[in-house]
Amino acid sequence: MSINVHQEGGNPEQAMLGVKSCALNSVEDVARCQEQIAEVMTYASTNFPTQIQNSPGIVSYTTAPLFALGGKTIPAIPQDILAARKDLAAMAKANYQLESMITQSKVKGLPVESAVEDSVSSNKQLIRDAGLTCFQYQIGETALDWSACKVALAQVQATLVPIPSSTVMVHQGAIVGNEMNGYSIYNPYGKKITVNYVIDKDDQWNYGTRANPSFNGVDPSNPNLKQFSKNSVVPDTRQGTLLLRKGDDYETSPNSGSLEIYPGDGVSFLMNDELGKYSDNSGALSISWRCQDCSQSALRPTELLNLSASSADGVTFINRQATQASYSVKAYGLWRNSRSFGFTNSRGYDQICGPSCPMPDEIDQLLVVQTPSESIALGNEGNFTLAPGQKATFIHNDDANSYRDNEGELVLIIQCTNCP
Repeated sequence: MSINVHQEGGNPEQAMLGVKSCALNSVEDVARCQEQIAEVMTYASTNFPTQIQNSPGIVSYTTAPLFALGGKTIPAIPQDILAARKDLAAMAKANYQLESMITQSKVKGLPVESAVEDSVSSNKQLIRDAGLTCFQYQIGETALDWSACKVALAQVQATLVPIPSSTVMVHQGAIVGNEMNGYSIYNPYGKKITVNYVIDKDDQWNYGTRANPSFNGVDPSNPNLKQFSKNSVVPDTRQGTLLLRKGDDYETSPNSGSLEIYPGDGVSFLMNDELGKYSDNSGALSISWRCQDCSQSALRPTELLNLSASSADGVTFINRQATQASYSVKAYGLWRNSRSFGFTNSRGYDQICGPSCPMPDEIDQLLVVQTPSESIALGNEGNFTLAPGQKATFIHNDDANSYRDNEGELVLIIQCTNCP
């Protein structure tokens, strides 16, 4: 696109003369061309009038239609063609965003399916061809035939491959060293999903010593340093090693891989350290991940909550649905009532809790949910129902005045199982 700038009068030394041009090959080019047009218009409305006031070079002037000066008229564009152009511009922008996300995914080292890349590429060409058809005309023509534009738009609408952004979106987070449950990825869909992840192998963290290991527990500056503890989450693995929790099992995690996650379930990445001693840790590992097949299922209302063992009030969940809703709960993590108890998961410790506990006849360290109608011994998973606006409270089963010395926390994944 070329912009010819002519000026009569004013100060020649300040004049914006000549030809400005810009290529129109991509969505970004449109923005750059608009900037150049805005620059010319700003000059014409601000700088140029000031020049005329200070150095008038024209006594008077008249205006005339373009055709009277020998120019050619620009034909009127029908409203349906203007609407078609707008639709094509929106499609081009959305497809460009998908291209950008694919590029980001590759930079992060996450695989992108060739079928997805091919579809984005073919969509780009399809939109471009239709755009050329709908924007081309000759100045001076009085009766234009826009039928080719209408045919091109119909072809795009019929053959464009739908690609939800969730298919290529890259999520980024941090696995923080002093958080006992680290970083969680959960499935908010109605079907099993596949997640590809990669963790920055150059990041380092600290488990309360002078060592600064990376994901494999090895400090590059002191590779021979090895520290183990029988009180670690995984005792026979180096402290500072990245762990992957699946269900109630913990294993050493590679810095990249693929995971299958079922509806309402999740996984966690965390540092291997001594239980009860995460507070002096520092640093974090960066994680990037992409859901490979999230577009194949509808979202379900899902929330992730953290429940500290030391919270006497527990954590509250509210049914925000307009109707009565049923929820599934899955709980992961380790906690204990005091340092005289061993760490357990949410199934609890084999000892009856007592009269001042939320559920007196159930065992210590059990996960309990209290609804307006009942208290339920959940353990590591279960179900409950709430009317619209009702609240459910999740709490550690312990004596009423004994929460302050508790340690650890759980991750709760709560998913509606009957929501539309």
